[in-house]
Amino acid sequence: MAFKKPVVNKISADIANISIYLRSTKKFGKTTLFRDVIMAKYGDPSRGLLVGCGNESGFGMLDNLNVTTIDNYRDLVDLCNWLIQEKGKEHNIEIVAFDTGDELALIADKETIARSTEETGKKCRSIKAAFGGFNAGVEYSANNVIKPVMSALKKAGFGVWVIAHTKFKTIKEKGGLDEDGYMQLTSNLTPQMESAFGDCMDVVLTGVIDRDLEKKTEKIGNTTKTKNYTTDTIRKLYFRG
Repeated sequence: MAFKKPVVNKISADIANISIYLRSTKKFGKTTLFRDVIMAKYGDPSRGLLVGCGNESGFGMLDNLNVTTIDNYRDLVDLCNWLIQEKGKEHNIEIVAFDTGDELALIADKETIARSTEETGKKCRSIKAAFGGFNAGVEYSANNVIKPVMSALKKAGFGVWVIAHTKFKTIKEKGGLDEDGYMQLTSNLTPQMESAFGDCMDVVLTGVIDRDLEKKTEKIGNTTKTKNYTTDTIRKLYFRG
């Protein structure tokens, strides 16, 4: 038989068995959280690996963190093969985090542009023009470049994290009475890439900083102004996209 016989799935409460897509605004403490998780679970930084992708390097001030960097797709594939083939030999890494998903997406797009030029015979200069355009290149980056690597690491027994950024966007509804609109937390990534990471991972976490505000009235000259002051901040992780 070509297919695997069905078995009853059994889970264990072990964070090493979970793949996590962690997103938040900048300087939330995502990389520090990964370091702290590795140290809390293993007490040994070599059991985890933070992969700095492209131009992102957010680990310079973090102690007790096992790190490497990748600059292109070839580096990504070589790293993936090394992790899988040398596990238990050259390393004992259990959990791998890619920091950031934003830069990893750019690496994937460069690979897609190169493949489009090679396979179609037409010079391609942007991801939007790859494989004929109409989001074909963006879809290719997500489904043919990123997903296979993430899936290979998961199947090899690694816990996989992808760390990414979010941003606030002002939403103004047509016909709405609110001229200023409202703020919505959104992803920096394209919907296709956002979906690729979300589909590959067991858990999607969005980090938010909740602030307690206190209003104070101040008199400046002949003018009275009310200002908000932050009295406390709490970092929270929500199980949602």
